[in-house]
Amino acid sequence: NISWGNDYVFNNANTYYISVAIFSDTRFVITYNDYGGGNDGTAIIGEITGTEILFGNESDFRNSVSYNSVAVLNDSTIVVAYNETDVSASGSVRIGSVVGNSITSWVAEAQFYNNNIHYIDITALNSTKFVIVYSMQNASDHLGKAIIGTINGSTITLGNETLMNNSVSNNCSVSAFSDSLFIVAYRDEGNSDKGTVRVGNVNGTAINWNAANIFHTASTSQTDVAVLSDTLFTVTYSDSDDQTGKCKTGRLSGTSIDWYDETKFTTSDPVFNTILTLSST
Repeated sequence: NISWGNDYVFNNANTYYISVAIFSDTRFVITYNDYGGGNDGTAIIGEITGTEILFGNESDFRNSVSYNSVAVLNDSTIVVAYNETDVSASGSVRIGSVVGNSITSWVAEAQFYNNNIHYIDITALNSTKFVIVYSMQNASDHLGKAIIGTINGSTITLGNETLMNNSVSNNCSVSAFSDSLFIVAYRDEGNSDKGTVRVGNVNGTAINWNAANIFHTASTSQTDVAVLSDTLFTVTYSDSDDQTGKCKTGRLSGTSIDWYDETKFTTSDPVFNTILTLSST
């Protein structure tokens, strides 16, 4: 059973494209679009005490953004990937420095794609390396791509982008098994909207892909993925056929994936599904 605490407002204006990442079992960061603040990309640190949440001050990482995603690299460093709506909706990433519940500075904005992209997600591979996945929107086929980034102080170095899926790839989500292995979930519109995952192997800033693996053969949307252990992961998604929310756990075995039975978590038609790991169970 789940016992809920009170709701806590972290932004008093219209808020979109919310992303959250965890520092520890009592501390987290949220990024979002603050439509009341001129469509700024904004971040805030929260700390949990029992069922209470205390927030630090809001900190804008950029004006005029839309899709955004945040990852925690270490106790004092976060990294945010986002779509720059005032620069051809191109994709950029930025480092934030954190002290306690305050974001003290933003440095080193780096552009990882110079044209229109959607469905951005980022995850940390270790304390200095991250992976970003996204869907290109300037091409008619909306290809799915990924890129590795590393930080050294206030400098971001990006590898070459690699093709994740050679067709329309929406609702992209990524989670890491280790500093050299991650998994991406997405809706493959080039394959009848089937829910699909693909494992990426990292060597430096290069990515080698395992074969794509279908987890849901019916029309799928709103995919999100979270790694539970070095072999287990769970995908959440909306089943467009029966308009329910479902989740499914997979076990990675070499280059193969063994799937457990899917579970329905809501009988309504959910949107903006998200999943976050608390522990391995």
